[in-house]
Amino acid sequence: MQRAHCIIDNCAHPMCRELVRDYLKLGTQGQTPHTLRAAFAFHNAFSETGDMRNADYARYIK
Repeated sequence: MQRAHCIIDNCAHPMCRELVRDYLKLGTQGQTPHTLRAAFAFHNAFSETGDMRNADYARYIK
């Protein structure tokens, strides 16, 4: 988790950092926490609106 936060702080575009931090909060278990449904929200938002910042996690998480 520390590395993930470091990568976000140093590599993610400033306009997307909060979005990626929010995604990171969703996956809290395991060595590599992730939530695939939420991860695809980025792709779907970009496909539908042209901007991944429009990702709506609630739409993909039960």
